[in-house]
Amino acid sequence: KLLGVTKENVEKALCSRVIAAGGNVVDKHLNVAEAEYARKAFAKAMYDRLFTWIVGRINDAIDPRLSGMVGKNTVI
Repeated sequence: KLLGVTKENVEKALCSRVIAAGGNVVDKHLNVAEAEYARKAFAKAMYDRLFTWIVGRINDAIDPRLSGMVGKNTVI
């Protein structure tokens, strides 16, 4: 639900690869090692995007230009 895709679509994306050659489109099923690699790559991409989003939200929250605190910040 969180990603907006069905379980079946995620499973298909992680367990097969679409190959287009000469006007033909073929679904190639991945072996175990290839599927594990796809799963790890997917997890890394999700982590990267989530981390980047969180850092962006934090940066927006502490940006003095957005909070009306310009010129009122002090450092001790």
